[in-house]
Amino acid sequence: MIKEKIEIPHSFFEEISKINQEIERVYGKDLKEFIFSERHHLSMKIAEEVTIVKHSIEKSLEERIDKILYHPFWGYIIFVSSFVLVLLLVFKIGGLLEDIFVFPFDILSAKFQSIKTYKFLKPLISGTLDGTMGAIGVIVPFMVPLLFFISLFEETGFLARSAFLFDSFMHKIGLHGKSIPPLILGFGCNVPAISATRIIESERDRIITALLIPFIPCSARTIVISALVSKYLGVWWALFIYLISIIITIIISLLASSFLKYPAPGLIMEIPSFKAPNIKNVLMKTWIQLKPFLYFAVPILVLGSIFIEYFKLYGAENIINSILRPITYILNLPPQVGFTLIFGFLRKELALLMLGQSLGVRITEITSVLSPLQILSFTLFTTLYVPCLATLLILKREFNSKIAIISLFLNIGTALLITTFIMWVLKGVGV
Repeated sequence: MIKEKIEIPHSFFEEISKINQEIERVYGKDLKEFIFSERHHLSMKIAEEVTIVKHSIEKSLEERIDKILYHPFWGYIIFVSSFVLVLLLVFKIGGLLEDIFVFPFDILSAKFQSIKTYKFLKPLISGTLDGTMGAIGVIVPFMVPLLFFISLFEETGFLARSAFLFDSFMHKIGLHGKSIPPLILGFGCNVPAISATRIIESERDRIITALLIPFIPCSARTIVISALVSKYLGVWWALFIYLISIIITIIISLLASSFLKYPAPGLIMEIPSFKAPNIKNVLMKTWIQLKPFLYFAVPILVLGSIFIEYFKLYGAENIINSILRPITYILNLPPQVGFTLIFGFLRKELALLMLGQSLGVRITEITSVLSPLQILSFTLFTTLYVPCLATLLILKREFNSKIAIISLFLNIGTALLITTFIMWVLKGVGV
């Protein structure tokens, strides 16, 4: 095939230049922009001639619900109220279940007291009974409703919507709306919450969020708060501890953001459809989160309970209490409480379980040896101090050892400072 070369006369380009200049003079835009604009205009004109547009005034139920949930005022009220309602239900349901679950252990414990056995075997039997009673009778009743309601929030799509609702607020404290889902997941367990920070694109925001998560009261800490403060001091003091945790989280976020300045990116996130929860899925998610506790934590709780009985038998407990006496003195707690804080590093529930054993009473009789202010001091410090071992390990895996160490000392220092200050204030006002 022979291609014929076509020569374009120079006058053609001169004519195009004149037309371009005339269009720029009349319309204020060059020829290319004018052609694009006219093409779009003609397309819209043709579309209007051949299309019938009907505007539906009626909105779908999901759109109406989302309009309320995303409201700059009512959205926050609904979210906070839902969260407080869940905590109140957890305290109430957990308290009722605890009375039912503890009853069989009361009978077994009474029978054990009447049985004579070898001195060496007594700590084994007593520790097993107390450990099992603490895990199944005290901890599980509060853990199940908490995990259930968190799974319910996730299943309905309410959890994802919280990211958009709080996006503007999170920017004010130097973070991002995507930090909200991991922080909320932290109320269930800090470990998966730290893994969930992977959804955050900014490495700076991800690190700050991961350092904040250990200050969120996880289900283990909620159990300590429920079994001690809510039960003996009332729900308002329990909510007070949650409020303190949230305020500390905001303050630390502001401080960290002031040192690590970086403009937060815009929020682009897929929102799942709002749907009625599938109870089967909710129960399955609850079981998936509960199963590691039953299979992994319960044996640790029982073994820890047995160890503390033998430590008490041979006096090793006193050495640890002496080492930690400066901390327990600052917190206005009995020296025996120091031993329980060591176990709290493994699992927060262990601190609760060991508290009664260290003081020589059952956890259900703790008010006979601790004052209300001491109960509040112990619970607040346990809620804020060193993250559990699993949390530190996941921080090391997701980030590095440096971040894990920073988190460790940040929590210990903050817990000592805040607990001491609040106890000083409460004593000053005569609480």
